[in-house]
Amino acid sequence: MSLNLDQINRKIFLLKIYAFFAYGTSVFYFLFALIWFYLNGISVAEIFAYNIFVVVIMLIFNNLSSRLSDKIKKRAFFMIMVKILSILAVIVIILDVSLMSLMIFAFLLYFISNETFLTAYFYELLEARERIKSEVNSNFRENKSKEFTKFRIMGSIGWAIGGPIAGFIIEAGNNITNSSLKGFQIAFFISIVMNLINICYLYTITRCVESKLKIGKGISKEMNQQQKNKVKNKRSLFRNYEFLFLLSITFVLEISLSLSASIKTIYATELGGTYLFVGLLAFVWAMCEVPLFFISASLVEKFSYKVPILISAVFLIVKYLFYIYIVTPETLLLFLLLEALNTFGILWPAITYAINNIAKEKKAFGTSIYLTLMALARFIGYIIGMVLAITYNIGGNYENYKILFVWALFLAFMGVVIFLIFNLLILKAKYKNKKLIR
Repeated sequence: MSLNLDQINRKIFLLKIYAFFAYGTSVFYFLFALIWFYLNGISVAEIFAYNIFVVVIMLIFNNLSSRLSDKIKKRAFFMIMVKILSILAVIVIILDVSLMSLMIFAFLLYFISNETFLTAYFYELLEARERIKSEVNSNFRENKSKEFTKFRIMGSIGWAIGGPIAGFIIEAGNNITNSSLKGFQIAFFISIVMNLINICYLYTITRCVESKLKIGKGISKEMNQQQKNKVKNKRSLFRNYEFLFLLSITFVLEISLSLSASIKTIYATELGGTYLFVGLLAFVWAMCEVPLFFISASLVEKFSYKVPILISAVFLIVKYLFYIYIVTPETLLLFLLLEALNTFGILWPAITYAINNIAKEKKAFGTSIYLTLMALARFIGYIIGMVLAITYNIGGNYENYKILFVWALFLAFMGVVIFLIFNLLILKAKYKNKKLIR
């Protein structure tokens, strides 16, 4: 017996509520765990090593778990496993603070990708709703992208609200216990309790659902055709100037971003920011992500996907110039305001549009290549960061972080240079094609 329309709509609504609380809970440890380790003697270089380990785990195990999920069609099981592993990860860092516990924390936290299964499950609910509605109206097509944006916004709002709350709890906990560290343990313990509640809630809304969704029915032919198209002449994508442009500039920008984003919260505390201030960084970043999604989509529609990509490079350049020359403990508020320049918010809609239009029938292959290359870029960026941290003994003083921002600034400028070069090549190629047609 399959679910009816009202039941599916209710599941979709409840899953949006879950996204709000799930992201609001995860910000407690995703945002503050590295500060906790840094305060307990883990160096900046070791934190970059941690990020390298995270990328390796994601490249190896995320793909394996994703394939297994596709095979057995048990999204909810993996979503619950993510929360169980998150609880174990937080317990580990509460009980022990060392490089080994940091690596165990990374493994447990990134072994399975929450985003992957949550997204797949949500889309499968939308597909089930579309099948029911199309039985009444054969021309009906679900606007899945728009619905997913609403769902993802709930996660962004949860993250934005959870950040300041976590920061406040840490500050208050430290004051109550007269300790500079106990507040972290209190916040981490609260996140464990919240995740247990999330697990119960998730189980309630997902139990016995997947067997009734008829996952995979009605789309198998389409999926088979996509796989054939993916294999057929896949190398031709690498002869496409626009696709090479997309890969090249975003690759360089991702390396640049990895040098700064991974140590941003620690740098904020070195500048004198409180833990509530760190939470407010998450609030501004996440809340600005929402309007930037729509601004990016509007720019793509009116001009080109290249405009948001160039703006994302400008965002990085502006932030790094401020970090190097203007932001100090006396101008800490500027550091908070700069979080409004959310690179992901302005870039992601443009990237998804570009891949879908450049790769055309090879969308899946194009997306896979793009995501793999971004992971490689982060890997390279973290290695550069680790080497710089060791060479210049980064940590303990906000001034010596600037070498990271100088390198990041150079790479962001390189992204702009690549942007200009490839646009000239694309224009030249189009001009030649017009001459041939004439």
